[in-house]
Amino acid sequence: MLKTSSGISQDSTINFIPKLDKTVLIAGYNDLIKKAYSPKFYFERLTNFLKYYEPARIAPLNKRIKSSILKVLFIQKHLPKGKMHFWKFILETLLKRPKCLPVALDNSVLYLHFDKVFS
Repeated sequence: MLKTSSGISQDSTINFIPKLDKTVLIAGYNDLIKKAYSPKFYFERLTNFLKYYEPARIAPLNKRIKSSILKVLFIQKHLPKGKMHFWKFILETLLKRPKCLPVALDNSVLYLHFDKVFS
């Protein structure tokens, strides 16, 4: 270890001496992160997560609907790319796991953060 880590995953610094060329290593890491947080792969991971997720308790329907509508409007307004993947994910969730819609929408909002950080 050369130094303690900054803890910032996108600052392109490393705290070890790599066997691979540092620029190649960092370029590969950045490419991996961009792919992992692309809309296609992000929403595929969420779909897979929801296959196994069991909601602890369900909020009253009217609260869920109001909250869900506001989140969809927020996401739709701020989503720079990946709208097709977002709507496919939401539609699949509504049809296959409607009880998971609040969690699906919460994680969709997180995508906005990841897209901003890793773009």
